[in-house]
Order: sequence, then structure tokens, then C-alpha cells
Amino acid sequence: MPNYSRVAVFSLSYVLLWAPLAAAGTAQTDQEPDIGQKTQVTSDKTFETTPTWSRDGKYIVFVSDRFGGVGICRVGRGGGGGIAALTQPAADEVDVFPDAGPEGQVAFASNRSRGVFQVWSISIGARGLTQLTNAPYGANYPAWSRDGKELAYMAPDKNGKEFVWIMDADGSNQRQLTDGTQPRWSPDGKRLVYSKMTQGKEKNRDIYTIEIETNTISQITSENTAEFSPDWGPDGKWISYIAYKGKLGYLKNGKEVINDLKSKPNYEIWIKNVEETGKSGIQLTRSKGLNGWPRWAPSGTELAFVSDRGGSLDLWTLVPGVISKGPSTAGKE
Repeated sequence: MPNYSRVAVFSLSYVLLWAPLAAAGTAQTDQEPDIGQKTQVTSDKTFETTPTWSRDGKYIVFVSDRFGGVGICRVGRGGGGGIAALTQPAADEVDVFPDAGPEGQVAFASNRSRGVFQVWSISIGARGLTQLTNAPYGANYPAWSRDGKELAYMAPDKNGKEFVWIMDADGSNQRQLTDGTQPRWSPDGKRLVYSKMTQGKEKNRDIYTIEIETNTISQITSENTAEFSPDWGPDGKWISYIAYKGKLGYLKNGKEVINDLKSKPNYEIWIKNVEETGKSGIQLTRSKGLNGWPRWAPSGTELAFVSDRGGSLDLWTLVPGVISKGPSTAGKE
């Protein structure tokens, strides 16, 4: 089994990848209806998580342990055609957080370089991996720009504080933009959406955007839930994200941990129109447990996500339907 302690420097990574497994194990019940049409893509005892779409929308790329190690896999959008392993890490290696780019390229984070997570890339159908970062304290959450010329990612400093960086697709021209994590590009490549720790009496996480050229920052969410794992829809209007309703504990160095897994932390998927100021988001899922890592399909009409509602961590898709309507209860008890 991989040495999961190496993942701890990216504490939210740990929460999304491993902590749900401890709380899962039986199907969730007593849930309100979700909004939209859901389809289960995988359904077995292995775990699947952190999905992303291929550029043509035909495949979902994700993380799984089904081939022994924790590596990157691919499956047809409806679950057909079988599941293929794209990376085959060694027993003490972990490949996580894939993002599919142009021409069959996949960027991901891996600890295969001296046990420190860095950003790597692989071309489907070709041999060999390319290491793109050599950050002193690691790098994670790679995200391709829509034109495939740049990658955004997160790299912490020596104190564990998270910062958003961008670089050219070959790993050159690396530059720091702002503090935050989990960056995703706008369709026009001019902005990034990301999650950031909110300082104050009650620490929290909210969603922000930044204009790359002007460094102008806008706050998108300000609820009393923790919002993270954002993604920008192809139309440029809608973002998806996770809202976490539960108690987060904070260590002295700022790393996040779940206080008590027995409290059944509740992760739900929301969407919000970034062009409509003053309006709250729309909650799409209502299932006790984990619903997370929402990623827009290239069509902009469908989301891939991960859920433990069936008793194990599996891939699902969701068609929100009429996304301009729906009540909001974000941050309300």
C-alpha cells in the first residue's frame, strides 16, 4: 500500500481522496432528491475519484486503485468500453489529480520524484512521462488552459501556505499569481477560479477569481460553509464547486483536518452564475456523505463527479437541467 502520510502536505487532497473511505461503507439513506439526472459510471469495490473529461467529451479520466497502485485511469463517458490504466505507479508511489489537455495529454501530480509531489504529464498512446515542476515544497492540482499552452497549479511555501502558479505547457516560465489552491481556467484563458483560505475569527474557504493580466481578484462565495474544488463551465458563466458543511479543525501550521469522521461530514455540489452578482448558488446534490470534485463536460450541459452514495467511492455524471432556476440554501441550517 502507498505511504499515505506523504500526501498530508496537501491536506485537502487527503480529505477528498482518503478520508471518505473511512466514513463510507454502507449506502447513504434519508436524502432529499438531487437536482438533475444522475448516471452511475462505475460500481465496484475499488475506489474512483477526481474525474476530469477528455477534450472531446468521450472519456472520463480519473484516479483509482483498481490496478493495484493509486494511478490514473480512463473510462468511456457512460462507463462502456472497459477501464484502462494510463499510469502504473510503483507500490510506494501515488498519481493523483489528473487534468486532460489537448492531443491526448494528461497532467497530474505524483510523488514518484523523491517522494515529493510534483506536476507531471503523459501523452496517451505514447511512452514516457515528463516532469514539469521541481518545486522545493511540492506542486499539485495541475489544470490545462483551454488552448493547451499553459498550466495552472498550486505550490506551497515552506510554511505550507498555498499559492497559485502558472507555467507554459513545457514547464518553463513558472510564475506565482496569488495565494490559493485548486486553480481552474476560464474558457477565454484570461482568468482563474480558485479556492482560498479566508482569514478572520472563523477560518473558512471561499471561491475567488483572478484576472491574470491585471491581477484583479473577485470573491465569488462568502457563505458559512467551506467552498472549494471549483471548475469553470465552457460557457464562461457557470462555476461548479463543493460546499462542505461540517466542522473543520485547524492545526497550528494551517493544515486542515477533519475533526471527527464519525460526524459524517457532508460534501455537496453547487453551481453558481458568476455574472449574476448578489445571487447565491444552486445546490445540485443532497446526499449525506461525499459528493465532490465536479467537473464540467466540454458540452457544458453535464458534470462528472464522485460520490459514496452507493456504498463505495464511484464516478457519476449529472445533467443539471435548467440551471438558471432553483432555490439556494447555502450556508443555512
